[in-house]
Amino acid sequence: MKTLVVEDSEFMGRILQRALRERGHDVVLCTSAEEAWEQCMNHEFPLILSDWMLPGMDGLELCRRIRGLPWGDRSVILIVTGRSDASDLSAVLDAGASDYLPKPLTPELFQVRLAIAERQADDSAARRLAEAQLVEARAAAAESAAWRELSRQQRLMINVISHELNTPLSAILGFSELLLDRDLVPDLKEQIAAIHDGATRLNTLVRSIVDLSLLDSGEAKIDIQTIDLGTAIPEWATELACEPRLRVQVEADLPPVQGDWSRLRQAVHHLVNNALACSPETSSVTVNVRTEADGAITIDVRDLGEGIPAAELTHLFEPLYRTTRAHRDAVKGAGIGLALVRRIAELHGGSATVRSMAGEGTTFSLRLPTGFDQPD
Repeated sequence: MKTLVVEDSEFMGRILQRALRERGHDVVLCTSAEEAWEQCMNHEFPLILSDWMLPGMDGLELCRRIRGLPWGDRSVILIVTGRSDASDLSAVLDAGASDYLPKPLTPELFQVRLAIAERQADDSAARRLAEAQLVEARAAAAESAAWRELSRQQRLMINVISHELNTPLSAILGFSELLLDRDLVPDLKEQIAAIHDGATRLNTLVRSIVDLSLLDSGEAKIDIQTIDLGTAIPEWATELACEPRLRVQVEADLPPVQGDWSRLRQAVHHLVNNALACSPETSSVTVNVRTEADGAITIDVRDLGEGIPAAELTHLFEPLYRTTRAHRDAVKGAGIGLALVRRIAELHGGSATVRSMAGEGTTFSLRLPTGFDQPD
């Protein structure tokens, strides 16, 4: 396994290098984060061990930069640190590290943590291989009975996984909410709040994956009704509890649309949340609802962020795709939301598009026909 070690202490660097080589690693040793970054620009490393405190750029900044590389999310990164405060360890994880190694290192603990990291790196490689094999299988079996059976099994697996996750997640959310209602010391309450926040995000991710699977398979239920977007859009925006940053502009006398209220609400929420996450906290996000010349209604959601590179625009609606900026700034999310938006738009006979200019922000548009026949 090709492994990068970043350690400014020659003595400690040699110890780590020798220990890793004894386990069969091909080790590249760097004494600064700058030197390591140059290596990462030219080579992919499944496993990286970096000291936190380094001359110049520190280990956490190096970690953030690596996560922004095309292969960055696939790497297992361990931060070596003598710090043990909860806030310091939280900073390590927030920077994108997979885990940390406490100083002073004991041989026993090092071997255990390294074995876990090796397994994670091997699992990552196995997943990449499995994903590549699945892509090939899909191309070869596009409309065949074998592909339909594979899709059925995939949906079954997602349903089983979501069911198995829902039970412990419900317990974590329920008990953490109970604890947050109690009179606890501030540090403990903050930690419980972090647990609750993480469980909430995981619960949302599970639900989004299930939704995407249902929409892709054509099995999603749709409840068509007449919707007045002039009333619905401001209501949906208010639900996000971010009125100070949100500007809603609705054209007068909008014709009603035929659609699924909950699905369209879900799509608007994803677009607004995405815009809020990708723009400065001091800037506003504008939701504009207007009628097109052909009678269709378009919902534009515009942010004032830094914009998205043209090369990335065509990939934004792909499941699990995350932009370079999202990796760089550690923006929360798994790349499911925009894929769901496009599937929901297509389910209603409409479309989802994006346009962006560097330094001028990004606008996502959800276009809906006013006359819509429910699919069989």
